[in-house]
Amino acid sequence: MSGSWGLDEWHRFPPLFTLQPVESIRQHQLAVWVDIVLAWAAEHNQWTISLNECAVFENGDIGRRLSKQGIEAVGAALVADGRAERTGAGQLELFSERPADLANRLYEWVERSGMLGGVYTIFELHDDKATTPDNPCRGLDLGLIRRSLDFLEQDNRAEVFQGTATREDGVKFFPRS
Repeated sequence: MSGSWGLDEWHRFPPLFTLQPVESIRQHQLAVWVDIVLAWAAEHNQWTISLNECAVFENGDIGRRLSKQGIEAVGAALVADGRAERTGAGQLELFSERPADLANRLYEWVERSGMLGGVYTIFELHDDKATTPDNPCRGLDLGLIRRSLDFLEQDNRAEVFQGTATREDGVKFFPRS
């Protein structure tokens, strides 16, 4: 979405730090901010952020910081795009990909792997050593995996079970109805 400029170039562009009044320009601006925030989260491996304290909204090299209203608009854009959920006052949990997209990729992998009807721990889906290299959940954030399983559960393609410990939580996959 950030066009021919790289994210670093956008982050050094002073007008990016001023919420634009023209709606079409603001939408592009917010899309660029979504990309910047997600790239920053991946680089710092920090998937939960406090909107008002997150360093990504400031660039000391150019002496700019996005306003509180701008930061809230970026947070709302992340949520609307399915790339974040609000977890508390001013807190966002960011997702490296949309949970609904991961849910579809996971279900396709389950079908290809002959896992329909089986019960598996969520840890098995996540663990690098317990699964195949083409598993879309391999090594991902457990919160993102759980959100994707919620989508499958709502669509009656899976049922999630709570174990006595988080490591024992499981899931059973069902054929499409």
